[in-house]
Amino acid sequence: MSVPIEGKTGASRPPRCFGAALVVAAALSAVAAQAEPAEPSPAGPGDPAECQYVRGGGTRIEGFDGADTFGVQLIVKDGRWVWQRAPSGVLALCPSCADHEISKGVFRFGRAPFLSPVQDGDLRGETGQRDAGSMEFALHPRAIAMALWKITTVLPSKVDTLTEIEPVELWGVQGRARVVAVTSAGRTAPGVAFALEDRCFAMFGAFLRKDEGEVSIGDLLKTGGSLGILKYRPVPHELSPAIHFPLGDARKRWEDDLK
Repeated sequence: MSVPIEGKTGASRPPRCFGAALVVAAALSAVAAQAEPAEPSPAGPGDPAECQYVRGGGTRIEGFDGADTFGVQLIVKDGRWVWQRAPSGVLALCPSCADHEISKGVFRFGRAPFLSPVQDGDLRGETGQRDAGSMEFALHPRAIAMALWKITTVLPSKVDTLTEIEPVELWGVQGRARVVAVTSAGRTAPGVAFALEDRCFAMFGAFLRKDEGEVSIGDLLKTGGSLGILKYRPVPHELSPAIHFPLGDARKRWEDDLK
């Protein structure tokens, strides 16, 4: 299924609220490579009153799950792989991997497509995805395009879906994945897009081969030997919640620890 991102119909263009933002994104793309990764969204994938991201960066996120803390870190198991900053996320690269192997990935913590509630609702309405689950919506071609734009500041001109969405377990976390073809700057490359969720942790990503050849969900699962997710529990009193976060019991516990 081909889903153009720019076109003449309401079903084939970004929500109207993105118009000015796309112009800004084009202007920023020249300097984005030098930018620090954006801080994660304050609200995690669960109830905003229970799940809060407090601090983190490209490869680490920490926050509260109700009164408890949680931490997640992306790790490298295979020394051939390295992390590199993206404008609002992180890249994983394997320069010495064989041409036919997956060797490039882009990730961001949080729920794709990383929009405000209003923008999210607009996009769900335009794509007929109002009742879709968060991971299924994240893997709609329009949502994939928006997510890649939010991470890299480059909006793909087209995303084609090559397979249906399938359940996967990646790096010990349940999720969904599908194979797509992404067209940008006149070039088309197959990739595997995925979305993961586990209570207050969520993540979106996509992998490609070095030679931009065909990929499969099986190729995605092979990255379990190269990359991974480390879960840990930060010490509550060292994880200071920001003033505006509605943390409820977690905030009270933190304040009590400081007394």
